[in-house]
Amino acid sequence: VYIWRVMLPGFLVLWMAVYAVGTLVVNKIGVLPARLVMETPKVRNTMGQLFQAFYIAIAMSCILAFQCYESPNGVKNLQQHPYMICGEGDHGILVGFAVLGLVAYVFGFGAFYVTACVVIPRRSQKGLTAIAAYRFIFFRFRPEWWFWGAVFLARNLCLALASVIDPGNPYSSMIYLGVVSWSFLVAQCLCWPWRSDILNVLDTV
Repeated sequence: VYIWRVMLPGFLVLWMAVYAVGTLVVNKIGVLPARLVMETPKVRNTMGQLFQAFYIAIAMSCILAFQCYESPNGVKNLQQHPYMICGEGDHGILVGFAVLGLVAYVFGFGAFYVTACVVIPRRSQKGLTAIAAYRFIFFRFRPEWWFWGAVFLARNLCLALASVIDPGNPYSSMIYLGVVSWSFLVAQCLCWPWRSDILNVLDTV
């Protein structure tokens, strides 16, 4: 059951990717009536929003596989399911799927996000149509902080990693959370990146 908990978000992302590619192929072939054809940039933007929305949830699901704590008898057990011994039995399969999810989605989508932030200024010179597919990245932020979405993803990922810093020592996790939270809080207050002042206030508190 726990293995499926790790695999399910990955299958969901895979389904979204297949759906997006299938939609683009169908549009390219031209087998649908004109009223049903979806614009490619808008499809990509929608898929980007969905991938972004599921980013932390899937990252957390993958990270759970590495949350091992040492029991009194010296054996390391999985924190969420103590009956599973880390490094033995099904845990190896679980770690395999978790690593695959981290590489393919967490780091893969993160790399795409950062790359998109780099190319947006250059492509924006060709007009807004050229960057319509990347609207999910910059539309929430002030023009001078168009790349803040990458910072936002990095912050959430760093917070998610707190649970694997040292599962057996909660003090280490608390110190880590404090450092990460205060660092990004200072950056948030200095930059005030969101278009809406209300969102800036909410993100600060």
